[in-house]
Amino acid sequence: MRVLLDECVSEGLRNYLAEHECQTARYAGFAGLENGQLLTAAEAAKFEVLLTVDRGFEYQQPRTSSRARSSESKAAEVKREANFGGWHHT
Repeated sequence: MRVLLDECVSEGLRNYLAEHECQTARYAGFAGLENGQLLTAAEAAKFEVLLTVDRGFEYQQPRTSSRARSSESKAAEVKREANFGGWHHT
């Protein structure tokens, strides 16, 4: 699964997602993009998951595609799994 880590997510989380193709927003060339722009860029780059800890992220951009909704859902699942696995964002 292709996973994009938002700038607000610790880059160290990549170590817990080793079985996935995981990039940071900065590495992918998306540094500084606002949430809606970031989601659009992530979809265009064929990322399946955008992982963020921004509260209210899902309310900050229009619902333009089922892929966007799916990405938000999968990101929530990955975040839950990471938290249960002992990783905590500091």
